[in-house]
Amino acid sequence: KSAIITARNPFKKDEQVFHIDDAPSSAKDSMEKFKKALDESVDPICSIAATETMLLVGKESGALQSYSLPSLSLGHSHQLNCRPDHLSINCDSTRVGIIDIAGVLTLYDLEVKHTDPETGASQVGTVIPGFQRRCVWNIMWAKDNPKLFAIMERTYMYIFRDTDPEEPFTSNGWICDFE
Repeated sequence: KSAIITARNPFKKDEQVFHIDDAPSSAKDSMEKFKKALDESVDPICSIAATETMLLVGKESGALQSYSLPSLSLGHSHQLNCRPDHLSINCDSTRVGIIDIAGVLTLYDLEVKHTDPETGASQVGTVIPGFQRRCVWNIMWAKDNPKLFAIMERTYMYIFRDTDPEEPFTSNGWICDFE
């Protein structure tokens, strides 16, 4: 299992390569960096999701790393209480739905809520209180509404407005687009 992330900046015509266990840097790429990028990760990637402004990487240990795009700089790292199996980010990159390997869906708020004036540390990635669903195998956020999403739970499809579900209906289909 190799963990390589390559980012291409369309304006500079260059690429950035780094190993997922290291923080990306703007230093010139050396041959050592390329060799290390092919090494196996001690904490392999198990899920990813991206929007135009953000890349989320979920790791087997439960670590969730947030990179800003297009600069590919590491923004925040969160430690989840689960192994993320599926990540889905809403259209304005303010929330993420995480389905773990047990099929439990949890929503996380990605907006900065609190910054400690002494340390400068900001609190990001807080759990949306009172929301958790079990036996979920698919989630899709609406392309045009950051508070609207659909999930597949057992043999039912639920559509949520924020955290309030509409009446479910029977479906075994996979959600590929939601608007």
